[in-house]
Amino acid sequence: LYFAVNKFKSGLAGLGLTLKNVKRDIGIAIGGYLTIVPVLAIIMIIVFIGLKVSGYEPPETKAFEILYGAKGPKILFVLTALVTVIGPIAEELFFRGFAYPVFRKRIGVRNAILLVSVVFAMLHMNIVSFFPILALGVLLAYLYEKTGSMIPSITVHIIHNSAVIFFVYLYKMIALPK
Repeated sequence: LYFAVNKFKSGLAGLGLTLKNVKRDIGIAIGGYLTIVPVLAIIMIIVFIGLKVSGYEPPETKAFEILYGAKGPKILFVLTALVTVIGPIAEELFFRGFAYPVFRKRIGVRNAILLVSVVFAMLHMNIVSFFPILALGVLLAYLYEKTGSMIPSITVHIIHNSAVIFFVYLYKMIALPK
């Protein structure tokens, strides 16, 4: 935000962060996410089959360890807010608002979408979720490219992380010992 507002004098609109067509953008986000959910499910099934066949047992991610071990409503609220709202907004501002446009100018739309999505997936440091996050990253960059707005990618990212957290908490309630 500092660079966009102070250094480049482009303001938030220069990052694609505007409420100009917010209803349209949220509708596009919901449609885009509903479209990719089956793709994400198929990717996860393939990943799980690959893990089963290879016998590889991935280590528990640090984020899930923290969520599973969280005790008390205040901690759960803070962690949930970080993962479902603050994290997606920060990641979208960096990856789609800042990094993607920089690379798009240098290597073109398609290559920039792929590069930023690969880096986005790699930084989540989880081999199991690499391909689903890669697919999600492609959708997020595509939505930003097509709309010129960060609202669809932020909305999808919040919806996705919220769904993941919901299933993590559901798993914690059902499968983990009390």
